[in-house]
Amino acid sequence: MHPGRPSGHHGIRSFLAADPAALRAVLGAEAFERMQRSRELHRHPRSLTDQEREVVRQAAAPLLRELAASGLPRPDIRDEAHEDRGDQAACAWIQGPGRAGEGIWILLGSSPAERVTDLAEQFQNLAADQLYDAGRPPEWPLCPSTPPARTG
Repeated sequence: MHPGRPSGHHGIRSFLAADPAALRAVLGAEAFERMQRSRELHRHPRSLTDQEREVVRQAAAPLLRELAASGLPRPDIRDEAHEDRGDQAACAWIQGPGRAGEGIWILLGSSPAERVTDLAEQFQNLAADQLYDAGRPPEWPLCPSTPPARTG
């Protein structure tokens, strides 16, 4: 352990609180400002713009259908940004039943297919947790050629 250097998983937070100028120097001004905006958005989320809302809805639609086909409950997708990824991404908040929420993001410069693929990767943790809680294998989405495993 080095004197003056924070330790543990709260290191960045401690570093930020102790010496924001040093963190700005390490990260660069742009990344530091984005991190500051994300910290504020986490405490006080902002509503999505109409364009962001539409991007999220279009990318999420096939995934929500797949979740329903898998017998999983529809997550709550909130039209609010809890982080700042600049103007390259639309950010929103997703929360499954009885679960803590988490941020999701979609790159605006990507194709519609890439948006769905990227969002599916973000949905996988939520789906895997719900499947595991239901006593089912935590793989999602299922391969279309493989029937879902039956339990009980």
